[in-house]
Amino acid sequence: AVGCLLLGLLGLAVAADPLAPQLHYRVPDGWVGAPGLLPDRDSLLLFTQCDSQSTDPAPEKVGWCLAQGCSPVTFSNTTSILSPPAGPGSSVRLNASALAGLYLCDGGLCRAVTVDPAYARWSKGPAVIGPRQLPSGYASILGVALWADTLFHALVATCSAGGKPAFALFNSTDFVTWASGPVIAVGTDIGCPSSVSFFPYVDAQTGDQLQVLFYSTPSGSVWHIGTFDGAHFTLRASGNAPSSVLNSLTAFTDNIGRALVYGAIAEERSAEAAAAAGWAGAVSLPREVAVAGSGLLLPFASDVAMLRVAGQSRGPYVFTPFVDHGSYDLSALALFGRHVELIVSISQATFDPDGYVGLSVLGASDGSEFTLFKLTSLADCKAQKLYNQTDFQGDDFDNVKMPAGSTARDCQALCCGNAKCHAFTFANPNPDMFTGRAQFNCVDGQPCCWLKGPDASPSGQCGVCTSGFTNGGEYNAVVDRTHSSLDPAPASTPVDLGMMAQELHVIIDGSIVEVVVDGGTVSTAFRVYPTHSDASAISLVASGASVQFNVQAWELVAEAC
Repeated sequence: AVGCLLLGLLGLAVAADPLAPQLHYRVPDGWVGAPGLLPDRDSLLLFTQCDSQSTDPAPEKVGWCLAQGCSPVTFSNTTSILSPPAGPGSSVRLNASALAGLYLCDGGLCRAVTVDPAYARWSKGPAVIGPRQLPSGYASILGVALWADTLFHALVATCSAGGKPAFALFNSTDFVTWASGPVIAVGTDIGCPSSVSFFPYVDAQTGDQLQVLFYSTPSGSVWHIGTFDGAHFTLRASGNAPSSVLNSLTAFTDNIGRALVYGAIAEERSAEAAAAAGWAGAVSLPREVAVAGSGLLLPFASDVAMLRVAGQSRGPYVFTPFVDHGSYDLSALALFGRHVELIVSISQATFDPDGYVGLSVLGASDGSEFTLFKLTSLADCKAQKLYNQTDFQGDDFDNVKMPAGSTARDCQALCCGNAKCHAFTFANPNPDMFTGRAQFNCVDGQPCCWLKGPDASPSGQCGVCTSGFTNGGEYNAVVDRTHSSLDPAPASTPVDLGMMAQELHVIIDGSIVEVVVDGGTVSTAFRVYPTHSDASAISLVASGASVQFNVQAWELVAEAC
């Protein structure tokens, strides 16, 4: 009875804590870490590392919890299913994968886990994959991705003595006895993987059957896109998503064939503050994997919309150049609260040398606390990103016949040197379908540079086109946390969002801020811990700049199963 009373009181305390997330999954008390998921009939099973006794557990104290999901954004009925490991390798936190069974892998080996059909009784079985089965030079097992065709397959994440990630292929006929195979991929980055996912993906534009290798390291997550013939992985493209807060990203295929990604969101406050609050850590909201051209995108999954209870679209909000700081307070839009979704689009921005525009969130009424998404001009117009095989349409004001041998950078230089130019498309050779756009100066079959104003936008694939923005269309994006909290203990370092062209998609939930840039080119999370109870104001800001904002906003409420 005493235990139930204490748990109930702690639950009330967490619910009243304005920093506690209400939309993100966390255990009722204690700590939650890396997730793993398994589709189960009409629901989802969410496995997480957990410790109900501590908010900062020692690795050997970490066990596993299970929650059942009624949607990809709602999980409940948390139960402890496996006690912490014991014996060699137990100092490394566990990783889980599931397919016709469950494996738990620590630094030494992988064990099979058995469970009854009601998911009530769990037990660890014998070791099935051990370090002696790894290729020479690799000695630790840090995770496993499982799939099946005519055989069962396991891609085992390991690490070289020099700290580089590697992935070894194992095969089995019975899911118990595994034959070791080759190392099919080796990472070039330094950092041992803490999780691994390996799954097929069909490029919707080309129809190509691709394979995605996705893993997390202490400094962030890494993806590789390539082809896989069952024994060899041929790399096509690579990228990364640096984040020390959103980590242990795990991808799985849901019941309708989507590749969804979840991760663990760590704390960025002191261990003492987490202990006083009684909770630590959370599981991210889902992203849906999308492959675009030679890159991987991680936008929020469409299921996030299930959390919306009220929404408003407002804009445009237009700023003309300010000598001093200017802002639009959006409190009149009923955007107060710490459980909010925002989609903010930016266009027609021009900057003075020290100018900036941005979105301020979690602001206190006296102005002492706020977190600023800050956008500034790129220093070098000619260094901006190029969009290969992409056509920008609209707002053409000139087209220039280019000499043979010209490149997209030559066209970019023309645009950067023209005050009217905000975007461009370089077509080589110029296709017939472009002849009707404006007064036609180019010659069919030869290179052409199309110069465009601020209303140009990406329109789709064009195999002979390369496009880009000038200072009017792409910005440096950073999250300034200098004034996020009057408490000096939480992290206040800036969060680099890289280059941004059009859109910020932000979800705020207590102390968690998740952000997706430009449909998933950057996808990350960070924490802020305001001390003021009213630190929930949202505003648009500009200084030494002109810009147009459009805003969509929703109040979010946790869905009930």
